[in-house]
Amino acid sequence: MLRLPNVADTVERVRPAVVSIVSEIIVSGFFGPRSSFGSGTGVIIDPEGLVLTNNHVVADSQNITVTLDDGTQMEATVIGADRLSDLAVLQLPGSGYTALPVDQDARLRVGEWVIAIGNALALPGGPTVTVGVVSALGRSIESSPGVTLYDLIQTDTVINPGNSGGPLINLEGSLVGINTAVRRVSASGVTVEGIGFAIDMGTAAQVSEQLVRLGRVRWAWMGVILADLTPGVAAEVGLS
Repeated sequence: MLRLPNVADTVERVRPAVVSIVSEIIVSGFFGPRSSFGSGTGVIIDPEGLVLTNNHVVADSQNITVTLDDGTQMEATVIGADRLSDLAVLQLPGSGYTALPVDQDARLRVGEWVIAIGNALALPGGPTVTVGVVSALGRSIESSPGVTLYDLIQTDTVINPGNSGGPLINLEGSLVGINTAVRRVSASGVTVEGIGFAIDMGTAAQVSEQLVRLGRVRWAWMGVILADLTPGVAAEVGLS
């Protein structure tokens, strides 16, 4: 007898650790400063109120409002953010929160069921739940000019604006990824569907640990410049 996964019980356990995020950015206008708002999702990763989300959800924001699953709203502060990994850690006031711990050794297989929970389109009435599978591992995409995200999880789980920063979980309710991007158009301009990406926990664990400890990420730097050895350069420096 075919038994489908019990998604409802898993979601019920995990939802208290998922928060919606509204960030306020104050911009200068012709008639003076005005507020612009963006929405996203975060996941509480520590009972002391640490929230993991995407950097682009909170970048340049002056005020960050977090709403818990029970409707409680509070202001959050940014502990650290990293543009190169598109991750950020926020701090909520107080403690005793329901959390989904970051597991660096979370193992996934292609074809495994996964669940995305997030503040899709900032719809009222609680987070949106979608279900899919792991489509591929080790993907990379250019998230913004000059910034490439590596070792991503590709999934056909539906991800929409507002889902960014939310958890991708397995059927046991373990955190396996941070939803971050979706591809809707191919390089040739063809419309595509079912191609979403999440940051894997190997990256999320290392980055979040440094953001909490240092407030930033110390990336390795080679300090090397590469150039082709042309005949002209070879003759100039005395090489064959």
